[in-house]
Amino acid sequence: MNEIIKKFSASLNDSLITDFRDVVNEGEFAYNYFSHRGGKNQFSPICSCMDWISVSVRYITNFPEFSKDIDVKAMQVYSLISSIDIAVEALQQLHRIIENDHKLVRWPFNEFNHVFSNKIAHLSNKKDDEYFKEVRSIFGAHPTNLCNNGERMFASWPHFHAFNGNDFTVSIYNNIPGKDDIIFGIKIYELLIFLKERYEYLVGLKDAVVAIRDKHYENLIVKIIPKSGNIHEELKVLLSEVVGRGDNDYYRMEVQELIYLFEADVKEAHLLVEANEFKGKLLPVVEEIRCNLQNMTLVDLTTTEGVIFSGLPNYALSYELQKMFTWLHSDKYDPMGNYYIEQLNEFSKGRYCFSITDNECTTLLKLRMMLYSHQ
Repeated sequence: MNEIIKKFSASLNDSLITDFRDVVNEGEFAYNYFSHRGGKNQFSPICSCMDWISVSVRYITNFPEFSKDIDVKAMQVYSLISSIDIAVEALQQLHRIIENDHKLVRWPFNEFNHVFSNKIAHLSNKKDDEYFKEVRSIFGAHPTNLCNNGERMFASWPHFHAFNGNDFTVSIYNNIPGKDDIIFGIKIYELLIFLKERYEYLVGLKDAVVAIRDKHYENLIVKIIPKSGNIHEELKVLLSEVVGRGDNDYYRMEVQELIYLFEADVKEAHLLVEANEFKGKLLPVVEEIRCNLQNMTLVDLTTTEGVIFSGLPNYALSYELQKMFTWLHSDKYDPMGNYYIEQLNEFSKGRYCFSITDNECTTLLKLRMMLYSHQ
């Protein structure tokens, strides 16, 4: 039986859940779309389902050797069945969320009735999903509390039966005096086939997530972003569109920084021309952000190359620059602020007149100007 599991586990391709997880975690669409869908956070259950599918499948593919102790073996059988049950329930939950089908009306396996052969008489009318639930109940979920049309039934522990062709068998007792026991058996291969069919449905669920994303993006693409001739209003519009079009962290931070840079007010006369020229170099960045948002191609910006720098040649002031950017973008007081300012003024020979009295916008603009001029 262990050989059956080992041989079959090779077909439980770990890449299925990995690929599905990659699609869910690609960008921020799935989080933003499902975390506020219909007034409910549906992203958290998606994460739970992905985790438990991984746990269950990896447990089965690394299933331990069956013990020779019948008590231990009985629980090992149940752990195998329980792992399958966890994975299948997680897949059903993913289907409910992604396909918006709470009652599983469109669950593709509703009518499947080919996996389990030699069903016992009183369960012969049950489809595969329902029959598996009976297997789960009898082999460990609640074997001492079974029912059949008002009759109370009770299962023995799993054991090997030499003549019925099953891997494990239980005797089902009845509380009606004189009524014969029922012999109920399972084949490990059939249980694994049952899981494999449903596990491979991850491909369809992955494609469904992609289809939802593509449809959502198509709707946003045809929604024209309003333009403004005023750069400050333009950036406010773009920030609003970033939030409404997926709230991409990277684009939100880029637009927020542009807002700071264009709001900056440099007072030093010798810096006015340089500041205006630098702001002019940022206009293509604004236009690229607009274009990418309109087309929903939220890729890394290219127009920032050669304009926006975060470091100096030869790693000069690497510590101070890291701390400065953290300080300027976090609005948190840094007791070392005066020291960073002094280091910047010393490096730039006082040209940019960094001052602790400047606001964050002005300090950030001066810093970006200094970094640009020293490349």
